Amino acid sequence: VRSAIRRSPRGGTATDFVVEITQRRRGYLDPEKQKKMDKPGTKFSENDKGDFRYRAGCTLLLNPVTMEVRRVIRTPGTIADDVQLARLRRFLTGELQPGNAFDSARAALQAREPFALLHQDTGE
Repeated sequence: VRSAIRRSPRGGTATDFVVEITQRRRGYLDPEKQKKMDKPGTKFSENDKGDFRYRAGCTLLLNPVTMEVRRVIRTPGTIADDVQLARLRRFLTGELQPGNAFDSARAALQAREPFALLHQDTGE
């Protein structure tokens, strides 16, 4: 949770609380390994972080006085969504072109703040 200051419709400033809610799942570049590791009861070693993290969730903008939700920005899908997981895998392996002309897929793997990637939707 953090605060954000924005310009109000009348030109003044307004403050919102920004709440980011995310879940993550181990992602594997090999689809067969993904199926194996997703089976219920699979034990993960402490060192197994997967090849990448698949994140999904939403960002809430709240009025800090009334705590009313002003806006919900959500990802397309959930961490259980294998279609979106496959889309991210295609992006990371270079099969799907990045939505940001300045970043490569490998840079997205190492990004500390995946906000743009998390909320990107190309309509596929």
